[in-house]
Amino acid sequence: MASAPAAAPAHLQEALLACRALVQDAERLSCYDGIASAEMGLAQPAASSADAAAAPASASGEHAAAPQEAGAGFGAERLPAREREQDPPQRLAATITHVLELPRGNFRLTLDNGQVWQEIRYDRSTRYAAGDGVEIRRGTLGSYNLASEATGRRAKVRRIR
Repeated sequence: MASAPAAAPAHLQEALLACRALVQDAERLSCYDGIASAEMGLAQPAASSADAAAAPASASGEHAAAPQEAGAGFGAERLPAREREQDPPQRLAATITHVLELPRGNFRLTLDNGQVWQEIRYDRSTRYAAGDGVEIRRGTLGSYNLASEATGRRAKVRRIR
């Protein structure tokens, strides 16, 4: 029969509750790893997003709101490390400022925040114009999906810059 766990210090309980509130499995695991590293006095892994665990957010949801406000790191996982944000948001809303049709028929889009995204495959049903609003969301296995507000069409994209 299992015995009841010992009561944890208040700061540890807050940190664990903040981790438990994270929806994404990888973020939650990184958060727990960060707490364990901090409690044991170990260095945190450089590639983790456990920075949030070292200074956990309050139960008011500060951690959940912060990623939505920042957009610079969205889609930057494959960019050089110096250009990445530690805790990127899950979606990005932006406006297209420049459209370039590539030789294979797919498009390269420059957004109002300076990011450049490119369609992975040619799809003759997708069309874009400067001024169109788009939303980019994280997909499965590290992919990204761009949805055009003007046409309602979706396309798989990757961040170029």
